[in-house]
Amino acid sequence: MKIPVVMLIVLAASLPSNILKGDEVSPDPRLGEYGFPLVRGLRHVCGGHITGEPTGRPPRSTEITWDAFATDGRVGDVVAYYRSKLGDAGMEGDAHGATWRFPLGATRPERVLEVSASTKEGPWRHCDSAVLAKARCIVIVSRATHP
Repeated sequence: MKIPVVMLIVLAASLPSNILKGDEVSPDPRLGEYGFPLVRGLRHVCGGHITGEPTGRPPRSTEITWDAFATDGRVGDVVAYYRSKLGDAGMEGDAHGATWRFPLGATRPERVLEVSASTKEGPWRHCDSAVLAKARCIVIVSRATHP
C-alpha cells in the first residue's frame, strides 16, 4: 500500500516529539539489550527474570528476562512508531495495543515487544507507582533463552 507523501508528513507532524526521536540513544543501558528500537523518553518501571521447569530430552529450561518501560505518549502513536520500524510482519494487534514476536513464525519466540495501555494488567502493575501514575503507555520487552 502506497501512502501519499503529504499524508506521511501530516502523520509525522502529529506525533509527539519523543516518538519522532525514537532512534536517539537512551541513557538507560537496558534499552539496547533486547535488539528493538526503543522510543526516546521511556522510563524504566521494573524488570524481572523467570526460569521455567526443565522439559524435553535432554531436559532444558526456558529463562525469560523482561523489562517494562513507561511513556506519556499515546498507545496509538507508539504502535505507529514501531510499525514504521518493525513493519507488520510478526505483529498482532492494532492502534490500541500490539505485540511483535521474533523470529517470525517461531512456535516459541526468542524476543517479544508489547505496546499497551498503562492500565492493562501485566507484570509491571506492582512496580514504580509514581511512574505508572503519569504513564499512558507501557512498552514491555522480553527475551527467552534456553541455557
